[in-house]
This record gives sequence, C-alpha cells and structure tokens, in this order.
Amino acid sequence: MTIIDKFFQKIINYFKPEIVYRDKIKKKLFKVLYIFFKKLIRGPFILNFGNFKLFAYSDYKDLSKFMLKNLEIWDGHYVLKINKLIKNKKSLFIDGGSSYGTYSIPIASINKNNCDVICFDASDKACKHLRENISLNKISNIEIFNVGIGEKEKFESFNDNLNNLSNTGSYRFNTRDHRSNKVKIITLDNFFTKRDLSIYEKIIIKLDVEGYEFNAILGLVNTLKKFNLIIFFEFSRMLIRNPIFNAKKFNNFLSDNNFKITDFNNKIYSIEELLINLNQKNIKLDVLGEYLLINKNQFI
Repeated sequence: MTIIDKFFQKIINYFKPEIVYRDKIKKKLFKVLYIFFKKLIRGPFILNFGNFKLFAYSDYKDLSKFMLKNLEIWDGHYVLKINKLIKNKKSLFIDGGSSYGTYSIPIASINKNNCDVICFDASDKACKHLRENISLNKISNIEIFNVGIGEKEKFESFNDNLNNLSNTGSYRFNTRDHRSNKVKIITLDNFFTKRDLSIYEKIIIKLDVEGYEFNAILGLVNTLKKFNLIIFFEFSRMLIRNPIFNAKKFNNFLSDNNFKITDFNNKIYSIEELLINLNQKNIKLDVLGEYLLINKNQFI
C-alpha cells in the first residue's frame, strides 16, 4: 500500500464500517474525506465490520467501491433481514449472483455454526474476489461454483470485462459484444439432486443475476414442489426485458406452484402491480426492489 493508502485505511478504521451505517453525520463527514482522497487512493482496503471483513477496491466500476464511499455493504438492510430468518436454525443459503460476497460473507460468518452457503457466479473475476474475501475471513462454510444458473443446462455469452459495459459493477449475460465468452449455465434442480435438502430447517435462495432471475426460478420447479423454499429476488427492467419473461408466464408459474410474491412485511404484490410500479419509477433507475417468492401458506 502507498503512504496515502495507509493513511486512508486508518481513516476507514476510525469511522468503523457497519452493515448499515447508522450515524448520518459521521457518514457525511466520511464522504467529504472520500471525495478529497478518491483520486489519490489505489487500494484494496480492508473494511472491518466486526464479525467479518471485506476487501474494497477504488476502481471506477468495481461494485465494492460502494462500500468504500458509504462504509456499509451493498443491500445491508436485506442482509440483516435474511440473517434474522436464518438465526439459530440449521440453514442453507444459496447466493445466485454472489459477486464478491456482500451477502455470503456476512451470512456465513455470523452463522458459521448453523448455516451452509453455496455461491454461484458466472464471472471469473467475481469468484476471484469472493475467494479473497473467504480467505480474509478464514471461512470454511462457503462453496463456490463458477457457473451461471438458468432454466436449462447450456452455454451462454457472458461479458466479464466491466470496461466493455455501460453499467457500473455488474457483469452481464446475453451480450452481443464479440469480446464475450461462453460460460456454462446449470439448473438448480439438477444441482440439488446431489444434495440432501431435508437436513435444513430453512432454505433461502437469493437471486441477483442481472435479468436472469426468472430463468433461474424456472430451473427450480422440481425442487419447489418438494421443499418450502424462500426465494429472494430482484425485480428490475433487466428482468422484464429478458425474452423469456412475460407477465402471463410468470402468473402461470405462481398459480401452478401455489406461490405468491411479497415483501418482508408480508404485503402481497401481483406481477401487474410490480410492472406498474416499475414503469412509474425514474427511467434511469433499473431496479424496483427486492421481493420474496414463497408458498401461499408461508409467512415471513
């Protein structure tokens, strides 16, 4: 690390990162310091959250830069909610689109005695960063699979270079860029045939796969019929732009499998309501929010 990096690391340590940063005044003060230092620092930096640590990079399009700017992890409030569901129960957490581990690392670290974590990500680079964070925390209850998840077994074009993409921090499938690579996609149904899911009290599947959420859900139908899964997924413009998605097909899926879409307060949403809410959202914002897909007889 450079002298400036070492000094900025001390600043980070002084302000003490949190899963969700509570002190708004301290957060604003840190952001002022970050703005001053951002063109001078290189990193990576270690953010110590108490029960776990995460590397944060200063690169322009690295998703971990969010932590460096805000001293909190991406979707921290959802991580806390999922952790509450898992707490003290023998659990399995599936992280679909794990990136560098903003969900997996805290959940595995906080619940190391009662939770197994399995990560899926099609990006070599994301898996590399995830392994670095696993090593940093000396975690033994996480498995990583460097593949995509979808509705059937196949190979799909995938762009692993953020410099080739217009978005910040998210790798993408179905790009037509000639620089894309072919990566393997599996179904979770096939994956779970080799696992004994009956040993778990809670099975939570988080899907944040840049518009491939419905694909991954369709690849879970057989497992859904056997177990009470809790699926945590992102509803976004990327999802509805995916050729496999349409409202009727999603509604049929919900009806056929006796499922409902809710938030963490158990408020039920229809596909039509979500589409209306998304259309009313600022066009610059891709994501409407995170929702739960659960059996109609279940409550969170």
